[in-house]
Amino acid sequence: MGPYGMGFPDDGVPNQGWKLYITSLVMIISAGLFVIARCTTRYYFFKLGWDDLAVVVSLASSIIVSVAMQLAIENGYGMHKLDLPKPQLRYALKLFFIAQTPYKVTVCLNKVATILLYLRIFVTQSFRISAFVVMGIVVAWSIGGVGATIWQCVPIACAWNKAIEAKCIDSNKFWIAYAVMNILTDVMVLALPIPSILALQLGKRDKMLLCGIFMLGAFVTVTSILRTTSVQNSLKNKEDMTWNFIERGMWTLVEANLGIISACLPVLKQPLAKLFPRVFGSTRKNTYYMADAPSGQKGYNLSNVSRQDQNPGFWRAGVRNQQQVSISAGKETLDARTSDEQCIVHGSLGGSDSDLDVKVKFQEGGVLKRVEMLDFIAIDIVEHFNMGLFHILLMALAFEVASASNITCESLVSPHVENATVNVFLTHLGADDRVRIQHYLPLKNWTGRYQGNGGSGLIAGKFDNEIATAAARGSVSGVTDAGLPANASDGSLWADDEQLIRNFAFLSVHEMTLVGKALAEQFYGTPVRHAYWSGCSTGGRQGYMEAQRYPKDYDGILASAPAINYASLRIAQLYPFFVQAAAGEFAPPCVWENFGNASIKACDRLDGADDGVISNPKRVPGHFDPESLIGKQIRCTGDSSSVEITDKHVAMWRNITTGPVFPNGTRAFHGIAPGTSFRKLAQTSPASISSIWVRDFIMRNSSFDLKTITPSDAHELLTLSNDLFQDVIGTDNPDLSGFRDAGGKLLSWHGWSDESIFANGTIDYRLRVEDKMGGAEAVDDFFRLFMAPGVEHCGGGSGTVPSEEMAQLIDWVEHGKTPEVLVAKGSTGQGRNLCLFPKNIKFTWIGDIDDAENWSCE
Repeated sequence: MGPYGMGFPDDGVPNQGWKLYITSLVMIISAGLFVIARCTTRYYFFKLGWDDLAVVVSLASSIIVSVAMQLAIENGYGMHKLDLPKPQLRYALKLFFIAQTPYKVTVCLNKVATILLYLRIFVTQSFRISAFVVMGIVVAWSIGGVGATIWQCVPIACAWNKAIEAKCIDSNKFWIAYAVMNILTDVMVLALPIPSILALQLGKRDKMLLCGIFMLGAFVTVTSILRTTSVQNSLKNKEDMTWNFIERGMWTLVEANLGIISACLPVLKQPLAKLFPRVFGSTRKNTYYMADAPSGQKGYNLSNVSRQDQNPGFWRAGVRNQQQVSISAGKETLDARTSDEQCIVHGSLGGSDSDLDVKVKFQEGGVLKRVEMLDFIAIDIVEHFNMGLFHILLMALAFEVASASNITCESLVSPHVENATVNVFLTHLGADDRVRIQHYLPLKNWTGRYQGNGGSGLIAGKFDNEIATAAARGSVSGVTDAGLPANASDGSLWADDEQLIRNFAFLSVHEMTLVGKALAEQFYGTPVRHAYWSGCSTGGRQGYMEAQRYPKDYDGILASAPAINYASLRIAQLYPFFVQAAAGEFAPPCVWENFGNASIKACDRLDGADDGVISNPKRVPGHFDPESLIGKQIRCTGDSSSVEITDKHVAMWRNITTGPVFPNGTRAFHGIAPGTSFRKLAQTSPASISSIWVRDFIMRNSSFDLKTITPSDAHELLTLSNDLFQDVIGTDNPDLSGFRDAGGKLLSWHGWSDESIFANGTIDYRLRVEDKMGGAEAVDDFFRLFMAPGVEHCGGGSGTVPSEEMAQLIDWVEHGKTPEVLVAKGSTGQGRNLCLFPKNIKFTWIGDIDDAENWSCE
């Protein structure tokens, strides 16, 4: 009962207050539940921030609005004005007046909370300026609106008691103006993050998904428009406002509380993904083709595999779900260790102006084990990725120490500390992966550079020593394991996990880069100036993948012997085995070495020097006749008997150097370059990684007998490999326009004698880029390839290996010094620079052949 004895509802008297009553209860309870869920999620997974406080205060203001509305209903709001006694009418109008101010506070705080959330995510200077400008407009207009609401009449009481003589503003125009400005500021807040999202290196679908998450507030804008319409309608019969203002009040409550809910939804992505994984999570259903060898058969007839069963579109569909939209963090200590002594060292580290307290742990005998954890300023990285692409499990920071013996708490000072080591563990919602990302952050002389580092084989990244070199040069240096098991070379452990395959193929390096750049900015207080990639083999493929999929991640990419055409390459590596198995003879390695040595002898001096290196293997077929070796007796090391080279050996040599072909005679993939030894691939057992690829990833049968594959079948296996995996791991897209337009530079070199990753595959990719992007000269502006005669996989062999390639890449990126040659040195110190493709090195016939000055590129 109200103070005037008016109950709710009053039978017999027209009263539509129940509509407002029900709306009030439903909306305030719903908003309250969402705020509780938001704050609980923040407390346990993140940390509470100013945006959370804004939402809580907004809810409190909304509760005041609802209470005022409820009291107004109990006192006749919702009845016709003429059915109410004047004192009761004035009291109801007073309660309506009271509700107007907290409503405006709620609307303002909803927008402020959303902008504060944006500021957690987007850290660029331009965005922050825009965000604070929009926030200033919102706050200023809201303050003005609250002031105009309170003092719409002077004296104030005239707002509910029209019998008082007073001076009032035109409330009709004010209400309409406020509603219109409310809509305009809604649009400004909604549009604020869109440019930053569109600038992300994401696919169209992922950008649309992120935009959709941020555009949840559009529902509030719609209700604002509907509320404005209701305001206009109510003003048509303002004389009976207690009756006609009900619809307006309903939309007021819906707008205010829906704004609170919309502000909470982005933060609740993680629990929503658990409750509704089909909508908010990612799928892990393994739907790609599984080919087990039928019972009683040693192998599998690839011709019987239907293309429908292979499901070539699977990865295309899977990639679309590659990235998620949530994050959380714990405060656990990574690999916590026990010790007999602890102390706190106080000092300023990492170039930060903040003093950091570092916890130090010792083993028995006073030997420093490691510096464990601290309240690290860079833990803000967690907030940096709130609403980001993945879910951070925990972060741990340690300091690597140069001298680790006989150190006490008193003697531990900053000179002992060289790098801060940060380990970030993250996962992808809807997946069970646990990805480790490690970064070294130099504590002194940071150059402003970031360097990502690649892996090899089926290993996504090599830790510790592999990244220490870059850190020693003053770069923040990062690596990731992509979440793969410790024994990643055992493909059976992860071949059936879609998420891990995506991580390995392309995703984890990108995420490592995002984390590393943000860590650097948080730690040093300034953004990374230039980002570089360094990798060979799998690391080379990762570099090319970054240029193709995420062209803005790196300013400079050093990618050597890149394993592009990955799905085809893995089959091509098995081709020498297939050839020998089909011939019924596995020749000893010395036979293939003899073919290599004979081709070198025939073609060595084509470059003007007798140095045991073929500078251009493409000239071998015109100068070396393998049939000249037929009948030659050779002795193998450790074997007293001799081996005679036969026409069968010659046929196999030709087949291997040609590579797999389709039935119509066209090449399915490249063969090994002539002049290269086959001693690693032409063995009695198939190449290890490639056999794992076929058995575990393609056939899904660890017992599959590779000897059942003939050279004529190889193209079937190669096609199947591409059908299943090209869309996820293919790294041969010749369109590098995004990388070029971003100002990126790609520096690549490949050893001609590489029998693991065939050099002709890299050359073929370069030529396709030229065809796509305007010719050799245009491509040389951002992509330069250098061939290394006599060099094997990622180094070794009889040729010279690049020795200053990262320094040359940095000069190219930062100083515009384009590399015309790559400085290279041999194992015995000989100097012979590498020529820019398609040029070949040639001796000038004057001076020492080990002096690089006596060679030219032609």
